[in-house]
Amino acid sequence: MALARTGAAARPVWTGPALPSGKERHMLYKFCPECGKKLRMRKMWDEGEVPFCDGCDIAWYEHPAPCIITLAVNQFEEVALLRQDYIMENNYVLVAGYIKPGETAEETAFREVEEEIGVKLDSISRVRSFAIPEKELLMLGYVGFGDKVDLNLSTEVDSAVWVPAKEALEKLKGSEIAYRILEAYLEDPEGIRRSADEKRQFLPERE
Repeated sequence: MALARTGAAARPVWTGPALPSGKERHMLYKFCPECGKKLRMRKMWDEGEVPFCDGCDIAWYEHPAPCIITLAVNQFEEVALLRQDYIMENNYVLVAGYIKPGETAEETAFREVEEEIGVKLDSISRVRSFAIPEKELLMLGYVGFGDKVDLNLSTEVDSAVWVPAKEALEKLKGSEIAYRILEAYLEDPEGIRRSADEKRQFLPERE
């Protein structure tokens, strides 16, 4: 159990293990993706030792795969929770997906929410990011706002439901990143809505 309450009326508080710090060393390139030759470790200024190909004169830095995770909120302060059994059985999750080449993170958030649950967001605000070194991911967490509609699910989603935001923490107890994003929203819903509204002018035009 990763939840605790500090009082009878208190919201649940995450007490489970912390997310990885991102400092752990992960799998390094061993052979050059360009020429196939074995790489050697070479000191690259402040980056420390990095796999390097002498033949191509290229340093192969490790890069996590960027992706987004988005909490969709409607005008009635309900949030969209999903079930995707191929990701996590018996637990609710939020909309998430990889950033495609040529996309901004914000464009990905808009696209993924519409693709997975049929909600067209009007505005979004990034709340925090999460490094997941064991999966080589960098997750950018967003809160997005749009009108309540009947959820139209993609084939990736087994089920989805609108849940009052204040009741949703309990349902996300098995999904720490989703839990933390909702927790951040509940701590300052007006501030995050205001931030999303202020950023509208910087967002890509949408149909």
